[in-house]
Amino acid sequence: MQFSLPKNTNISIHPIKSFTDNYIWMIKKNRDVVIVDPGDSSPVLSLLKKEGFNLKGILITHKHADHIGGIEDLIKFYPDVKIYGPKNEFNFTYDLVSNNDLITINELGISFRVIETPGHTLDHIVFADKNHLFCGDTLFGCGCGK
Repeated sequence: MQFSLPKNTNISIHPIKSFTDNYIWMIKKNRDVVIVDPGDSSPVLSLLKKEGFNLKGILITHKHADHIGGIEDLIKFYPDVKIYGPKNEFNFTYDLVSNNDLITINELGISFRVIETPGHTLDHIVFADKNHLFCGDTLFGCGCGK
């Protein structure tokens, strides 16, 4: 299957330290942000409040707690946030995405192609554009995990 990847411009990507050995990714354009795999809401909420950023979207790569554990808290503060994720029975409302879907976050003027990458979990997906790949737990150096 062949598909084209969008090209996002004028965005910056920043890691947010989480737990003792993890990162949550923030995609930023002006004051608007998208968060990828927020396993912990505390560092995300702290940064959003401190910097005055507007949370416009959440991207989920898979079901593990260190990737979704903070979502319900984020929804309490941002009830209208758009959430995109793989087929699963999450305890929150989200837009189901699957292989080759193109998701667009209008507020940031960005798009990502969804690629199904089962292996780490059967529902695992990644979000890609021409220059970025948000791969969750798909890529590991020399094995799985640490």
